[in-house]
Amino acid sequence: MKRIKITSVIYTMFMVCGILLSTAISVLAATTEITLTTDRYEINNGEEITVSVYLNSDESIGAYRAEVVYDDYRLEYVSGGDNHNDGKVILEGTGYGSNIVYKLTFKAISGGTTKIACTGADIRVEGTDATEKHTVSVNGELVINVAGEDTAVRAENQERYGVDTDIPLCGVVDFDENTRYYIVDHSRYIPESATWEYTLVQDKYENVTYTFLTNKSNEVRILYLMDKEGTFTMCAYCAEKASLYTCIEDSSNGEEFYVMSANVCVNWPEDLTLDYVKQANVCYVMKSDGTCGFYIYDEGEFTEWNEEDGKAFVEGQMKVFYVILIIGGVLITLTIAVVCVGSYRKRNAERGEKKDDVETGIEFMNVDADSQAETEGIATITEEVPINDETSNNGEKPVISIQDLTMKFRISTSDASGIKEYFIQRIKKQVTYRELIALDKVNFNVYKGEVVGIIGTNGSGKSTLLRIISGALRPSSGKVLVSRKKLQLLTLGTGFDAELTARENIYLNGAIIGYSEEFIKENFDKIVEFAELEGFVNEKVKNFSSGMVSRLGFAIATIGEAADILILDEILSVGDEFFRKKSLKRIKEMIHGGSTVLMVSHSMASILENCTKVVWIEKGKLRMVGEPEKVCEAYRKMNECK
Repeated sequence: MKRIKITSVIYTMFMVCGILLSTAISVLAATTEITLTTDRYEINNGEEITVSVYLNSDESIGAYRAEVVYDDYRLEYVSGGDNHNDGKVILEGTGYGSNIVYKLTFKAISGGTTKIACTGADIRVEGTDATEKHTVSVNGELVINVAGEDTAVRAENQERYGVDTDIPLCGVVDFDENTRYYIVDHSRYIPESATWEYTLVQDKYENVTYTFLTNKSNEVRILYLMDKEGTFTMCAYCAEKASLYTCIEDSSNGEEFYVMSANVCVNWPEDLTLDYVKQANVCYVMKSDGTCGFYIYDEGEFTEWNEEDGKAFVEGQMKVFYVILIIGGVLITLTIAVVCVGSYRKRNAERGEKKDDVETGIEFMNVDADSQAETEGIATITEEVPINDETSNNGEKPVISIQDLTMKFRISTSDASGIKEYFIQRIKKQVTYRELIALDKVNFNVYKGEVVGIIGTNGSGKSTLLRIISGALRPSSGKVLVSRKKLQLLTLGTGFDAELTARENIYLNGAIIGYSEEFIKENFDKIVEFAELEGFVNEKVKNFSSGMVSRLGFAIATIGEAADILILDEILSVGDEFFRKKSLKRIKEMIHGGSTVLMVSHSMASILENCTKVVWIEKGKLRMVGEPEKVCEAYRKMNECK
């Protein structure tokens, strides 16, 4: 019984292998060779020529289709095929043997050299599934010389480009609406003016393959263009920029030069900058022997560019830049020092306060004094803009008035990895900028005693608005009118140095806020106790957790007496749950102590609990001003729809 099973298995395996082998042999055997022949390779214009097309196979041919192409500008199809159009003769049908022969007749209609060839075929195996094909090989491309006047090129140019010329063309170039040039087909024609040492190469221009002339070192690509009058123009092609640049033939000291834009060469030497190219009139030049290089053109003379000149030019520009940078830094430092000292003295004189009440030294405009509306340091506009404020207090002047406030930032797109690379990019004029509009004509008023919440998604310009109101930023246009001299901006972690200890950062951060040294000493223990950092005052801040840093920043920012105008920037969500309760209690004491408050927070609960009015800013634009419930509900619906 077992022997029968084993024998059956072996028999089945042999059968399968036999079928597979026979199929493979059948497929390999199905091969057809297509051959084109003729008994005449030279004829006169007007004569006919017969071309034989043989389909020879080692198996029977089933359905087949083959294409024979010819130059319909020099040859006219007469007969012999199954179909023809646009320079193609179609051979198709169903065979019943292994050999098929066609006799195609053509008539010469123009002098010149022409070709006839088979470009491919689809031949099926007779009596089998349609997916089984013959392997096809094509032999021969017939080249026929026709004696007589060559009118084919002219006819082709007339039909394709509308130009009456015998110069072979293969494309068009439009430099502008009124200037059209025609690309010369260098595979068939080279202008006599191309006397420099060149070779031919294939390359693409605007996704079309053309034959270019190139020098032996393959550094340039040259196309000759022709206008309607038949005048040639030599152009160099830069593939990286996908642009053509005019190439002018000139001579100097008996030597021929082909002068083109420096942009033709993409591999500029490191010390050759765009500024130097423009200033010294540097060109990319090819000599008649095909060698290329950078030359300086000056009053008809060409001088080879020297790398040492480029280095000297770059170093000179860098020195000038550094001098300007140093002078600018000194002037800015002196200006800041003068403004801060003057502001310090002025505020102390007006308020009659002690040293420990020193503020930030920022000047603001007073709405009670119209003559101060143009105070230096605040951007202004000439027209008064009506305030879109649903909660305006009739007859009462605002404490803060925001009028048509706009803030634009100019952002560099440079990807330089260091300051040296950035300077080099600046010198080469490779640094570009994009404009970011952080605030776009924002208008609203804040009245005495109001607690105004400012809401909006991340990046909408909320913090930018607070910094403009506080005087830390100057707007691009618009007015910020502030009716009180005493204003305080509370923001966490400003001026912290991670390499300094908590003790050192308390003095540093306090000085930035405006506290005197005596004031910090008096309140040092209170700051540490409130921040819950006992035992960590001599530890470097870089070793603190983010929560510890936030607690320290909050304690420093809120230790002083609340100002008449209090600005809070994301300061209500600090530390863990227990510390947040303690910090919120301190902020509420400051808010309800009579101060006018502006606060930014992403917590709608904090906004609804503490604010009397809400301003909604979205992507730099004022969306809504009004009662907290209405504005927060509209803001919530907008986020739900996203």
